[in-house]
Parts: sequence; C-alpha cells; structure tokens
Amino acid sequence: MIGRLSTRLMFNMLGDQITTNQRNVFDLSNQISTQKKFIHAYEDPAAATESMMIGTRTAEVEQRIRDRVQAKQELEAAETALRGMEDILQRIREIVIATGNDSNGSSERTAYVTEVEALVDSYSSLVNTRINGNYIFSGQQTNLMTLRVPEDGNYSASVYKHNSDDGRQRKIDEIISSVDIEDAIISTASSAQMTNGTVNPTVAGSGGDLDFEVKDGSGNTYTFTATLSTGDELSDIIAAINAAFTAAGGAGSIAQESPSGYLNLDTSLVTGSTAGYDAQISVLSTSDSDLTDEIYVRKQIFRGKDAGVYNNFETVITALNANDAASLRGLIDDIDFNFDQVNDLTATVGLRIARIESLDNIAGDKSIALQSSLAAVQDLDMIKASLDIANAQARLETSIATTSNFFSQSLRDFLG
Repeated sequence: MIGRLSTRLMFNMLGDQITTNQRNVFDLSNQISTQKKFIHAYEDPAAATESMMIGTRTAEVEQRIRDRVQAKQELEAAETALRGMEDILQRIREIVIATGNDSNGSSERTAYVTEVEALVDSYSSLVNTRINGNYIFSGQQTNLMTLRVPEDGNYSASVYKHNSDDGRQRKIDEIISSVDIEDAIISTASSAQMTNGTVNPTVAGSGGDLDFEVKDGSGNTYTFTATLSTGDELSDIIAAINAAFTAAGGAGSIAQESPSGYLNLDTSLVTGSTAGYDAQISVLSTSDSDLTDEIYVRKQIFRGKDAGVYNNFETVITALNANDAASLRGLIDDIDFNFDQVNDLTATVGLRIARIESLDNIAGDKSIALQSSLAAVQDLDMIKASLDIANAQARLETSIATTSNFFSQSLRDFLG
C-alpha cells in the first residue's frame, strides 16, 4: 500500500514537472514568434502597467506634434500673405514716388488709379486669407472676416472683424499661433512718447546743446537747438526745449512733465493737421553726449503711430485723382511706416515658426526616447530567448526521459 502511494506521488510530481517544462517551452515559443516579452497584461503586470504609462505619454507627445502641424501651416500661410502685402506696399511706394514728381501731369497720375485700386483689392484678399475655412488673421475668432472693405472704395471706413474683436489670439504650447494684424491695417491715431528714466533730472555738469528735428505732420520740418546750463532743473529743461521749438517757427510744444517729475517728449503736443500720429520728434546725434547721458535723453526718433494703411490707400487715390503731387510726396514716409509694420509682423511670424520647429525637434527626440523605453519594456531579447528556449527544451526532454525511466523500472519491479 505504501509503495503504491509513493509511486503515485512520484508520478504526480514527474507529471507536474513535465507540464511546467512544456508550458515554459510554449510561452518562450510564443515570445519568440511575436518578439514580445508578453502578450497579455496578466503575463507581466508590472511591465504592462509601465507600457500603458509610456503609451499615454507617447500619445500626448504625438497630439502636441499634430497641433503644432496645424499651427505651423497657418503661420506659414500668414507669412506668405504678409510677404505679399510687403510686395504690394513696395509697388504703391514706387507709384507714389513716381507721381510725386512735379514733371508728371494729371493724365500720368490718374493713369495709376486703376492699378492702385487693384493693388488694394489684392491687399484686402491677403488680409482675409483663409486656411481650412478659418480667417488666419482673426485670432481666436476665426469665423469672423478679418477686414470688411466697403465696395464704394471708401477704404477709411473699413471694419475690422465686424467691430466684434475680443483681442484674444490662438495659442499652442504657449506659442501665439495667430497674427494680430489690427494695428497694421486700421491703426487709430496716437502719439509717440518718450518718458525719461530719471526722476527730476538736473544739469549738474557744464551744460550743452540738445539738437532736434521736428516734423509737424503737415509737411513742415523744424530744426533747432535747445541750450541748457549748469543747474537747470526739469522745468528749465522743458521751457528751453519748447522755447527753441517756438523760435524755429513750430506751433505747440514737444516737451512736458508727465508723469510728475519726468521729462516727456510727445508728438501729440505738436500742432498740425495730423499731429499726434504723423508728427515726428528726432533727438539728433549732434547733441552733446555728456548732456544727453546726464538727463537721459537718448538720440532717437519719436514718431506717432500711422492712422492706418487703408487711410493711406484712400489718400493715395484721392491725391492721384486730384493731381496733388505735394500730398503724394508727403505719403512716402507713411507708406514706409506701413511697410515696416508688416515687415515686423513677418519677422515675428518667422520667429514663431522657428520656435515650433525647435519644439518639434525636442518632441521628436522625446518620441524616440519613449519608443526606446517601450522597446526595453516590451521587446524580447532574441539571443537570450533562444538560449532560454534551448534550456527549457532540454529540461523538458530530461523530465520526459526521467519519467519514462522511472515507470519502466517500477513496472519491472511490479512484474518481478
């Protein structure tokens, strides 16, 4: 009885051993055929959990890349449109220069009206560029036409975003993916100001000269010098500058105390038909360097903001029709200012595109790293697996041989 129990126990043990070795061979065979460490999560719960986490991070990276692809497409379309606007402004400038020459007559000037009107129409089409049905220059309100231009040619009455602008721009990964073009097309008049960085400046040195050039916005230019002396305080400095401007024939003033204690140069103080946005105050490089450093007046130009490119378009056409060469000559600086506005936007868009490309490169590296991590968790080491299955097959064969030998001996003992 005891012998039979021992034999049965040995039979069960050897059978379990064979089953275990068979399962190992089967599992290893499946791994080799799929080249994966596991197929089902229960086979390796820890690795399966890590794989899911890596997969989630990979999906996030890929989604950001897809978002940036759309943003880059829109920014590239904006860049192309802006370059087209630059070309149009350049051509209008050429026309303004050519027709501002007094040697041209009425017929020569009016001959350009049709071309300018066609150029403005093209400009408007570029402003209202759409990608996938979205107006790319309308910020978050992509459903709103960027600019509605009256069909009667009253360009100064153009309406920006149906007067429903919320001022918000689209963002992706903290990158502004749209272009705020409002100031470049329908800017409202405003002055240019310089606020001194020194509170209550006083001339402590030997004094000196401040040289200015002021354009009043009506075609008049005034060049003058304000002489300051040792001990002059803020009120003395302001009085000397404004007195010199008046003595040169200027109307109004250019300097004031604003805010309290600070020297401020402001184009809105100049009296003129377009003062405030077309006036210009220049601190010339011939000014005394020690003095400008002492009272913190930099050698620079303060020019009021242009009233808007569409106002200038209308002025160009009006001047051409009126055979007004003087007004055309006065528009050259304004068209240049419009060009600079668009050029600055083009440069900004270029920087944003470069930033997106930089982020995409980083995301590409991160994606490769995640793929590598996932491979480390999931992918099978084929060399090791080959050795493992060979060992498993050897163990299986050994267990089968051992079982066969045991039962053959037990059978002989039983028959004997």
